[in-house]
Amino acid sequence: MDAVGRWKESAALVAAAAVGVPLGVNALVSTDPELIRGAVGVLLVAYGAAKLVRSRHQNAADDDTDTTSKLSAVSTKTQQQNNLWTLVLPFGFLAGLLGGAVAEPGPPAVVLSQLSKWDAATTRVMLFRFFLPVQLLALVDYSEQDLLTPFVVHQTLAAIPAVALAVALGTFLNRRIDPGVFEDAVSVLVAALGLLCCATVLGDHHPVAAAAAASDAVLAVGGAPA
Repeated sequence: MDAVGRWKESAALVAAAAVGVPLGVNALVSTDPELIRGAVGVLLVAYGAAKLVRSRHQNAADDDTDTTSKLSAVSTKTQQQNNLWTLVLPFGFLAGLLGGAVAEPGPPAVVLSQLSKWDAATTRVMLFRFFLPVQLLALVDYSEQDLLTPFVVHQTLAAIPAVALAVALGTFLNRRIDPGVFEDAVSVLVAALGLLCCATVLGDHHPVAAAAAASDAVLAVGGAPA
């Protein structure tokens, strides 16, 4: 019920993203691709690392949940109002910016859900309401910039079966693996992808060194304690 009643936050999130999307698309068109790729890599590494650090402290935070639950319920409406200006609008804008530049509005939106302390059901509903309109806005801007070439459309259609399989596999694992372990595994994967993204930027200039660095980095992240 909490998720269903958050339409004001959802509308503010999408509105802020709508401002950021065209700016992100303009950056995609006018900025050096290597710069964007490197920035995305750094973002993914930071996001994955932050998620891992957060999970280490989750158990300690859970110990205080029962004590503060009543106070949280009383202050929910005030918190939502404050979040609208301090969290929802800036994070919505950043998500739109990334959605337009690299078609990846996810990290800022997920960080917002954690800072706002949404429960799992609220997070799923809020993100569903957010991602679809933002991606549609980005597609409109991509079309106006002539970025939706036949090659891009063909590659996108070809990727749909793999995406559907990945979604099904993720849902299956999420229901059968301990949520903490699953989150840590996803965080490691995100950080590893970010490291590889950064390594490909270096690889344009030093292919051998970048390949070695990417291999070492993925092994290092993969060996992080769960």
